[in-house]
Amino acid sequence: MPDYNFNRIVDRRNTNAIKWMGLPSERPDLIPMGVADMDFQAPPEVLDAMRKRIDHGIFGYTSPSKEDNEAIASWVELRHNDDISDACLMHLPGVVCGMRAAVSVLTKPGDTIVVQTPVHTPFFFTASHAGRVLAICNLLNDGHDNYAMNYVELERMFARGVRMMLLCSPQNPMGRVWTRDELLKLVLLCRKYNVILLSDETHRDLVAPGVTHVPMDSIPEARDMSATFFSPAKTFNFGGMCIATAVTHNSNFARQIRQYVNDVHFGRISQMDIVAQTAAYQKCAAWLDQLRQVLDANITCAMNALEGLPVFAQRPQCSFLIWLNLSKLRMTTGQLDDFLVHKAGIRAEMGSIYQTPEYMAYNGLEDHIRLNLGMPPPIIEKAMRQFRNAVIDCKS
Repeated sequence: MPDYNFNRIVDRRNTNAIKWMGLPSERPDLIPMGVADMDFQAPPEVLDAMRKRIDHGIFGYTSPSKEDNEAIASWVELRHNDDISDACLMHLPGVVCGMRAAVSVLTKPGDTIVVQTPVHTPFFFTASHAGRVLAICNLLNDGHDNYAMNYVELERMFARGVRMMLLCSPQNPMGRVWTRDELLKLVLLCRKYNVILLSDETHRDLVAPGVTHVPMDSIPEARDMSATFFSPAKTFNFGGMCIATAVTHNSNFARQIRQYVNDVHFGRISQMDIVAQTAAYQKCAAWLDQLRQVLDANITCAMNALEGLPVFAQRPQCSFLIWLNLSKLRMTTGQLDDFLVHKAGIRAEMGSIYQTPEYMAYNGLEDHIRLNLGMPPPIIEKAMRQFRNAVIDCKS
């Protein structure tokens, strides 16, 4: 098995990397831990495949081939024990794009769409664009950041007339992986009230050791009333590429989504994105397994750094993000940002981004931040040491 180097530090400054742009000039050593892409190079097998395609030198019109479809299906079967066919598979320019396409064709203006918070920020606009009505159901929190679905509140909302629900699975920002029983209970509730279910599963390949992700399309009761969306974006650090997959066993859903994507996006996916995705799914299982070990170690480093602080987190069950509870610090958005930048030397995403659609105007007390741990271990060790020392100094 190849031994990949995840300790290598690659300078991303001056590469138009959003994560590294806009850092304050007075803090050139600031560690950005906000935007959710990793600071690891893509797998060498992917880079080799892309170089080979570049050397061919012709970049004419293209579309995914049978081999490309087989690469997706084989990957899904290998990693998630899920069997999908070409008939239920759709190629998309991205997960968010695909979900907005599904919202556009499967609902109409005035329809209510439910999201569960805290949640990935684009959910707010996806559920409310083009005249749709956003409805928020807060996840249950036991006070220690153990989150669960609020089925009682969901049913109350469904009974009032909800057309669609957007599910984040695993849930971003806290890295909660829903169990089969939890998902089935949700599916049966949606069936009872004829609610369409869209499942964003962007982070699903990055589950922690011993944790199992359940694809929505693998649940028989969900097949005719749901669509599942995933991509290599987080898995192989392809965030800047525009490629994703949707799976639905409802042929009417598939027909409408395909037609919308073709009408709005001309049905095209970049040739290089296809090459990268296929190479990743065919050749990079070992790379991913080693990456998951590195991320698990980074999470352990972060959890250890929190010991004894007035800050806590539940260990995430997937991905490279950690959801920190800072409520005891009693800082507003501006105060917390200033503290993180000038005292801890890091930049984070404020919790309000995931908790309210009015986050752009929010400057109240912040009870959480999301940190990106998808960086070489030496950087994470430095960042968490700086964070720990800053909190200790703050409370002393």
